[in-house]
Parts: sequence; C-alpha cells; structure tokens
Amino acid sequence: MRVFTYVDDLVDGIYTLMRSDLEGPVNLGSDERVTVAELSMGAEAQGSKGAQEWRSKGDFTLAPLHPCTSAQRGWEAKCSLKEGIARTYPWVEEQVKAAREVV
Repeated sequence: MRVFTYVDDLVDGIYTLMRSDLEGPVNLGSDERVTVAELSMGAEAQGSKGAQEWRSKGDFTLAPLHPCTSAQRGWEAKCSLKEGIARTYPWVEEQVKAAREVV
C-alpha cells in the first residue's frame, strides 16, 4: 500500500500549517491508499491498454494511520491519485520529448 499526494495539495497543506499554532509532527498526505497494482491508472491516463502483472514477495500488514490525521488538523488533500496522474502525465511527456530533441 502507498499514499500519493499531489504537490499542489502538499503546498496548500504546508501553507495551512504555517498559519496554524500547531506544534509537533503532522502527517500531511492523502487518506487515499492504493496498492502498487492500482498504479496501472497511470497507463490508463496515457491511453495504454497494456496489462500489468504484479507479484507480491509476501504478506504485508497495513500500519494504522496516525491518530491525528491531516483532516483533523484543518487540511485535507483535494486531488485524487487518478486526477494527479492525469494532470502530471502530459508534463512528463513534454519533458521526455524535449530531452529527446536535445540529444
């Protein structure tokens, strides 16, 4: 399981924390947990229909969320993983294209 948080949401979260009177560690991140296999959404964002095969090297136990989640501290991520990938992929594609033109 992984948690991915869109950079704009993290910047908003950091800004919210800077304006708050909170002290101590804070868990800034999305509550949307995904498996590595679910990351195939990235392929969908670029229009690929190719199948992905994932193999687990064992059973993993999901650690509980810290009791003071981001939402409880006045901030919450707004961009889902799928939306974040759809926003990011065109930029990555442009960077790869530009790098190929330089070579």
